[in-house]
Amino acid sequence: MEKIKKETTFVCNYHSYKGECDERLNLFGEDAMNVKPQISLFREYFQDVSPRLIDFIEIATFIYVADQSVVRCQGIVDPYGLRWNRIINMIIAVQDYEFWSNPEVISILEHLLQFMSDDHFCFKFVKMDEKPPEQHYLVFDDKMGESRKPERVMLFSGGLDSLGGAIESLFYEGKQTVMVRHKSTTKHKDHFSNMQKELREKSGGLATFFTFKAEKDGGLSKEYTQRTRSLLYFAFASVVANLLNINEVRFYENGPVSINLPMSPQVIGGKATRTTHPKTLHYFQELFRKISGNSNFAVLNPFINKTKSDIIRFIIDQKFGYLIKDSMSCAHSWQQKKFITHCGVCSQCIDRRVAIIAANAQEYDCEKDYKVDFFTQSVDSDKSHRNDDHFDAPYKNLLASFFLRGIEISGLSFDSFQERFPEISDAILYMGKDPYAAAQDIYRLYRGLAEDIQKVIQYAKSDKFKDRLSDPFDPLPDDCLTYILTRKTSSQSRIGAAEPESDYEFKCRGEVWEIRFNGARSYLIKDSVGCPYIAKVLTSPNKYFDYEEILKTESPDYPDSDDWDDETESIHVTNHLSNEPAADKKSKAKLWERLQELDQTINDKSNLSEEIEVAEKEKEEIFKRLKRDYNKRGEPRIVSIENKRKHDSIQSAINSVLKRIAKYDPDLSKHIQGHLEYVFGALVYKYPGIPFKWDT
Repeated sequence: MEKIKKETTFVCNYHSYKGECDERLNLFGEDAMNVKPQISLFREYFQDVSPRLIDFIEIATFIYVADQSVVRCQGIVDPYGLRWNRIINMIIAVQDYEFWSNPEVISILEHLLQFMSDDHFCFKFVKMDEKPPEQHYLVFDDKMGESRKPERVMLFSGGLDSLGGAIESLFYEGKQTVMVRHKSTTKHKDHFSNMQKELREKSGGLATFFTFKAEKDGGLSKEYTQRTRSLLYFAFASVVANLLNINEVRFYENGPVSINLPMSPQVIGGKATRTTHPKTLHYFQELFRKISGNSNFAVLNPFINKTKSDIIRFIIDQKFGYLIKDSMSCAHSWQQKKFITHCGVCSQCIDRRVAIIAANAQEYDCEKDYKVDFFTQSVDSDKSHRNDDHFDAPYKNLLASFFLRGIEISGLSFDSFQERFPEISDAILYMGKDPYAAAQDIYRLYRGLAEDIQKVIQYAKSDKFKDRLSDPFDPLPDDCLTYILTRKTSSQSRIGAAEPESDYEFKCRGEVWEIRFNGARSYLIKDSVGCPYIAKVLTSPNKYFDYEEILKTESPDYPDSDDWDDETESIHVTNHLSNEPAADKKSKAKLWERLQELDQTINDKSNLSEEIEVAEKEKEEIFKRLKRDYNKRGEPRIVSIENKRKHDSIQSAINSVLKRIAKYDPDLSKHIQGHLEYVFGALVYKYPGIPFKWDT
């Protein structure tokens, strides 16, 4: 097999080095300086900066530049990862040599970078052999002004997620917040300025913005993937937090982008970016705890359990929807123009538009801000970069993979989801909770994204694009989404195969149950004895189920009744009689009253046939109950101890489930509680009129 990997060696700030290397990177020296990091701060809260912190900024900057200086495969077909992975050796002169030469520190740094980038970084630190100039990375202004001391430090990219994070921190939580931003381009200065002005003024001065940049000589910009960029962002933010005596740094990134499961089996490892992955943030935290000596330092992502559409709805609910148009999500900054802020075809642009439409927020976004409208325009119209080694349609493949992954997930059970995406194992150990609960959260998160994708599919098939579909003089290009979704091919059959989402769902998916009520977002609860009982009665409203029939109901793949736990085994008792009646005169009177109401419904010819049919079925069930609960003289039958214990066991199991449901959806818990009726010997989900159609 062809050997493609080769080592690249960088020598950094080590002017006296005499050995061989591929590139020298220097932060000082008039003739040699080719890397220039800088951040503007306010002097009143910052004193002397330790050499170790200066080293950290320099190391992160060198890594950021080296990452962009060594070419990967840049679109070339690379099925075995031969061209993607790189070996990068870095010899770096530092001031605090004793700390950085610690094998434990080097190990954390190398493992972090290998996870983020799939590259093998090898570090050798040496003692800086010349006196460095006075630090020139931290540029101080006179003072911050009248605002109180900062309470929080967060990264602010200017995208939708960080905008939502700023709004949550400033307005929802009322925190004096420092927002650290990387200034990579000046093309959209007006957009950033408008967001900063609005956030600062509307918060009453709670918002403070620090901007940093990492400039380099033009010849060092060769690779655009930049998998290690968030380390540079974190370095500046963590140093600022340390100097402010703040014990945390916050990233705000939606869960699907943060966890970033691959869109296809070919997207493996670091090819799916991991800039804010839970494991990455864990390594950031461990690294800076070593650097700062502060074991309480934390790196957080408060949006890990939210989709982008969740964040958009939050922004609008907080009355800041008008700032959405100023936010920028595009990854292809080199393609942006002053008045076109998004390329429209990168994964971030696709994710943004899907979320905007799923949140019904189109009025806050402008279609003209996208260079390409992927619904009706060719996503691969620029063919100038192609050659025989490149994919024929990279953005068409990306677009189709994004939607097909969502469709696939919508049909996966919890167990199947874990089998399909073993990559979740990289995240669940670093989410601050039980791994099983974390896996459920990730499943729920991606089911939410799948729902958003289904909404966009319906949007693409709506009347909005009807004229374009039938226009023979202006046909749709074959690499736009609307064409992909409507053409008569196997792709369409796969897309059409996804089941429509039900507004009312109580469905077993492996070891969990997915629940949705009245069209709200679904959620998961762990399987337990009472779940199949509820599903059973929801399936047939107004039908009386004998306790024996209820107790035979099991979850799919649930253990046999012989293996049930102690709570359920309490039903297996002797068949002695108790002295309790199965019913009383009051309940009998209510049943006869209900029969009269049903007769009126049945005899009223103006009612819908479906209503009459429902009433007839309920009437039949009531007669069955009367026959079972009362003898020929109309006296209540005596219930057996066995039936009473069955009753208590079933009611206890169902109540346990309803308590868990109430944590997510109190309305559904109250609805089921209010419409379930227990009688000694039977259970019924009573619902007058035309009941909901539950998908179980």
